[in-house]
Amino acid sequence: MTVIHTAEVALQAAPFPSDQLYTYQIPIELYREQLEGCRVVVPFGRGNRKRAGLILHVGELDPDAAHGFKLIYAISDDAPVLNDEQRMLLEWLRSNTFCTYYDAIRAVLPAALQLRIQERYRLHPDPKAEQSLSEPAAKLYSTLSSAGTQKGMDAYLGGEMLEGTRKAAEELIGKGLLTDMTEVHRRSEGKTVRMIRCCTDPDSLTNVSPKRRQVLDALADFGDISEKELCYISDVSASVITGMVKSGILERYELRCEKTPASAAPTEPLQTLSDEQQQAYDRIAPHLENGVPKCFLLRGVTGSGKTAVFEALIARTLELGKSVLMLLPEIGLTPQIMRRFRSRFGERVAVIHSGLPLSERRDAYLRARDGRADVIVGTRSAVFAPVQRLGLIIMDEEGERSYKSDAAPRYDTIQVAKQRCKYHGAVLLPASATPTIESYYYAKKHIYELVEMKQRYGNAALPSVETVDMAEERMSGNESEFSTCLRDALRENLRRGEQSILLLNRRGYHTIISCASCNQPVYCTRCSVPMTYHKPDNSLHCHYCGVRMQMPQNCPVCGSVHLRRMGFGTQRLEDELSAILPEARILRMDADTTSTRHAYE
Repeated sequence: MTVIHTAEVALQAAPFPSDQLYTYQIPIELYREQLEGCRVVVPFGRGNRKRAGLILHVGELDPDAAHGFKLIYAISDDAPVLNDEQRMLLEWLRSNTFCTYYDAIRAVLPAALQLRIQERYRLHPDPKAEQSLSEPAAKLYSTLSSAGTQKGMDAYLGGEMLEGTRKAAEELIGKGLLTDMTEVHRRSEGKTVRMIRCCTDPDSLTNVSPKRRQVLDALADFGDISEKELCYISDVSASVITGMVKSGILERYELRCEKTPASAAPTEPLQTLSDEQQQAYDRIAPHLENGVPKCFLLRGVTGSGKTAVFEALIARTLELGKSVLMLLPEIGLTPQIMRRFRSRFGERVAVIHSGLPLSERRDAYLRARDGRADVIVGTRSAVFAPVQRLGLIIMDEEGERSYKSDAAPRYDTIQVAKQRCKYHGAVLLPASATPTIESYYYAKKHIYELVEMKQRYGNAALPSVETVDMAEERMSGNESEFSTCLRDALRENLRRGEQSILLLNRRGYHTIISCASCNQPVYCTRCSVPMTYHKPDNSLHCHYCGVRMQMPQNCPVCGSVHLRRMGFGTQRLEDELSAILPEARILRMDADTTSTRHAYE
């Protein structure tokens, strides 16, 4: 008896109330082993609109019961894009964060590997067509003929069609008057190079032109080569290559290429550990070998040298043939860590974070999946990297708020890391000078094992800290935002040729614009939060939704012209520093000045 195979599919863009696994029948010609984790195109709804989905489970069905299931249109992947562990994480995310299946898929699968379906149709004009059509089909044919543009016709047919419209469209397609040209796109295919190869025996070609002979000789010497290089080496134009392709002598094909890492080989040895660092290493390293999940909390004062311990543990994990995830709280820390790690571990290091172009994130994902990179450095999203034989997850500065996702799925990175360590029998190492209350509580209850480093590396002294009461500064006549001792310290640093860093947790120029008459601030019309004044474009910005508006002349509430500019942001700080230290070179680093890819560096 013929076995009918079914697939349980998670659909893209399904709203939460209808988010579930939908069962489809797999056509016999499309069935193969290892379909779980592959992306598919399926019909959905009464209009059978094409939707992207991902197969999570494959089952079998009695042939007599198969008539009620729709058939899968197409399978987009030759091999699964998600492995067993990643599918387990999808189920865990959906159950624990109350997100949809595709919210979870977007977190686990990089955006560059996600599908986009573009529904397109072509109408074939025929003056006598309406005579042979039913009334609904003739009406649809007339409507499409008067649509005017391809875009208008695609928009009309691209939505959820009513039952009558769907049947009319099917009738037009059946009579050859309408062609469905729906396309499935990946967001990024990666960079490709057009290559040329010879598909005939060059010796059998006797009557060829001198230029074609030059091309054949170059291919004989160099083998498959890019079209650009072939034209250069054989001193011919691209039209000669095109002519040989049309004649069947040559063949074009696309070769995807990846960006090579910055350094190909390790250049620096590991740092010699201090006694306290060695003690921390000795407590953690033995657990890398036994394959039993274990969580440590490394609590070390600032400057104690936690990164050197990380490097020693990573080196030991790699010796055991296992992989490492090194998680950082923000993108700004990534370039310096990457330079340090690549100088020690070479090209086996890959980086994953949201600031990278789609193609680079895709390449890093594939390098991790294929085992070509076994040290993954990245921010929160890197916790989902598909590494093989995971042995160690390090979460540096684990107390940072950025490890918790604010958008669906709203996960806590350390909880995802625990699931991965449980699956692989790996070691989890959150580390911080100021760990979260939860982690420190677990350490005190011996759920985590606490490892402490209380001394700075090289017995360096902790910095002195001085707290200044600005109310007293105001009483003594200082009306600026800078205390007297801060001004003096900045001037002294500048005199010695040293650098200073000033931290301020507000961007913009003025943090609030308030009416002097009714005391109401200017609120964002979308978010109902006070807007921030930005001096460079003389406008108000909402730091929540990003909307901008021109600086008003009157109060939106009472109409008064008396508006006060209050508060102190990084733009104003920059201006006032320039007045205090006109000879200093000042650099402002905030979300407004570091929006481009390499701005941090």
